[in-house]
Amino acid sequence: MALPVVLCIVVAVACWLFSFEPFELPERYRAPVATSTGAALRLRYTGVTGYEVQDGETTILLDPVHTRPTMWSFLTERVHPDEGVLAKVFPQADFILVNHAHHDHGVDAPLIAKRTGAVVVGSPSVANFARSRGVPEEQIRQVQGGEVLQLGSFMVRVARGEHSALLGMRNFMTGTISPDAGALFAWQYVQDGTLLFHLESAAGTLLFHPAASYAAQDLPPAQTIIFGLAGDGLSPQTLTKIRSHTQPLRILPTHYDNFFQPRELGMSWLPTVDFDSARQILDGGHNPLPWWLLAYDEVLHLSETGAGRIH
Repeated sequence: MALPVVLCIVVAVACWLFSFEPFELPERYRAPVATSTGAALRLRYTGVTGYEVQDGETTILLDPVHTRPTMWSFLTERVHPDEGVLAKVFPQADFILVNHAHHDHGVDAPLIAKRTGAVVVGSPSVANFARSRGVPEEQIRQVQGGEVLQLGSFMVRVARGEHSALLGMRNFMTGTISPDAGALFAWQYVQDGTLLFHLESAAGTLLFHPAASYAAQDLPPAQTIIFGLAGDGLSPQTLTKIRSHTQPLRILPTHYDNFFQPRELGMSWLPTVDFDSARQILDGGHNPLPWWLLAYDEVLHLSETGAGRIH
């Protein structure tokens, strides 16, 4: 079969696989209504692995992404974020922490930083991408893992993570974005390493671990862990490590929505995630940890004594 025909078939299958299929979160997967009071972190889910974290003093954005090209656009068009839309979804930020430089984690960080004055924290590829979009150098903090940062009222510890293989390859879409990069196709958003962030303030602790390959052994315990399902998935061994090293009170699975569809269409499940297996693992054992899936813009109140969604 001629190569052009094969490529056409592959593209057609990919577009079909990642087409929009509405998914309504079942109530049994959602957090209870918040009842706790006192010091707590306020966590808002913004899609893919994106969150807004506030402790009453400082606002930190984790992987803030609203720009989501379809699979067809991913392959054929350069990415152009809409600044007006971003201003509505991410109205404020003091710091922006980016796990890695792939488009579904970091594409919108520079525009948000330029508008809000937030400091972008990430790998050299993340830092260079911010530079290429005109973010001032004083608003860029390049890290590689091992750092302890005081970011407003949060102490943030940084550790190296590991990205899952893409199409069976560990070196696919890897590299460093140039500091003078122009408009990029989504597949040109290459990553040079993933980062994990442990956040600590007087309001609570949170481990941001959006990758599925567990790598947080050197970080302190955290009341809440955000853990990625895309890629390697969740295994019983990984859950054992999470409970042993992170010692969380709760787990928030992430990276489950279809980021190849516009967020405005509503929730659509990422077809490459084996959620049924993850759910069985999370619910297994004699003392399962509380876990919930979040709807877009859903807000959780996270404290040491309890957690729940805010109406």
